[in-house]
Amino acid sequence: MGATSEEHWEGKIANGFFRWVAHHTLFFINLYLSESDEAFQLRDLHLRGGDERGEEASPGLSKQETLAYRPICRQKMLDAIAAETAESLAGPSGFSYASSRAPSCTLQHPPHPASHRASERPSVAY
Repeated sequence: MGATSEEHWEGKIANGFFRWVAHHTLFFINLYLSESDEAFQLRDLHLRGGDERGEEASPGLSKQETLAYRPICRQKMLDAIAAETAESLAGPSGFSYASSRAPSCTLQHPPHPASHRASERPSVAY
């Protein structure tokens, strides 16, 4: 993300724009590292970048805001992995569409609901 030029940041990739793809990726990392859908809390940056759980494509964030979002997600990942116990790993995921609770599994194989797949999102110009 950091090496992406401003031109490409605002450029189209697949069915969306790079800024949206970057936000979408970090949003779902942040969400799936939460205890559950209900435990996930929107941050101020989501007011600008969008809540990716909706049906419409979000605008995404500026490159600067996205780069500031990365360490938030990284810290959440480190905290989630450090908090893993045998009981938490064996327990329910907290998400109706995922069975595994393990943060390490979430990062390798995210439980992405079909309604949130980039290929099914409309192309929106920003």
